[in-house]
Amino acid sequence: MVLLDAGDALARIGAEGKGGAASPEERAAFRFIVEAMGSLGYDAMAVGERDLRFGVQELKKRAAAAKIPLLAANLVDKAGKRPFEERRLLEAGGLKVGVFAVVSGESFGRSGLTVLPPLEQANLQAKALREAGAELVVALLHLPYDASVEVARALVGVDYAVQAHDGRVNAPRLVGKTLLTAAGERGRQLGSAAIELGSEGGPLFDRAEAKSARQQLGYLDQTIARTRATLEAMPEGPGRKAQAQMLETLVKRRDDLQAQVEAGVPPGRSSVLTDLTTLDGRVAEDPEMARRTAAADPHKLR
Repeated sequence: MVLLDAGDALARIGAEGKGGAASPEERAAFRFIVEAMGSLGYDAMAVGERDLRFGVQELKKRAAAAKIPLLAANLVDKAGKRPFEERRLLEAGGLKVGVFAVVSGESFGRSGLTVLPPLEQANLQAKALREAGAELVVALLHLPYDASVEVARALVGVDYAVQAHDGRVNAPRLVGKTLLTAAGERGRQLGSAAIELGSEGGPLFDRAEAKSARQQLGYLDQTIARTRATLEAMPEGPGRKAQAQMLETLVKRRDDLQAQVEAGVPPGRSSVLTDLTTLDGRVAEDPEMARRTAAADPHKLR
């Protein structure tokens, strides 16, 4: 498993602040969230503008102590140097997984940083990761959703992209040759992507489409049964003819869905199944983490 965050996890507001200096509660929550992510073993985190609430050096110091790699390939400081890592080559399931992050937004300037063009830097990172042996490349796009779609459409060598910034929950969609999904909002969801690499090239095949078709089949079967029963009870006439046409349409739709389910993943094609779990009362608390959460009271930040 590779555990990633696409940014804006550590604070509610950015470096510009809200009403001046950060409160003690904000600082305590910031420290707690970083330490908790370290305990969970995050492999990399994109740097969002909210994560810079307490400055570049404080963020780097806390993340280093928690052993969380910070990624932002297109941020440079006043000296023209990158304060954060450009990319990471990780290993999971015996495969090499490349990860990088790009960002956008004027507010990074308040932290003394300049934002380089996201698309240009993204393609440079993907190329470098492929040359280093990455079999799968994941992009963390800390950009507005519409901007992420534009970037994803022109990405080269990126299999899967996670968008964050404006707190959206979106189903995965193929944009260009990259499968793009959104990260959810304010830590209320946990996304998972189960990826199976095939021998053939091409974009990832979304297994969720077949899963959705299977679910729809159940509802459609019930609708067809009710429509057929109604038709059999109707006398001859215009109404019965309309009901028969409706039944014909439903049966055709069912046949199409059944074919989609049976087709499955094309032979040799890489595929992914993305799920988004809402972290509500149905998800059990870890006792130790619950105790630490109550002690830190990070909810004052959220």
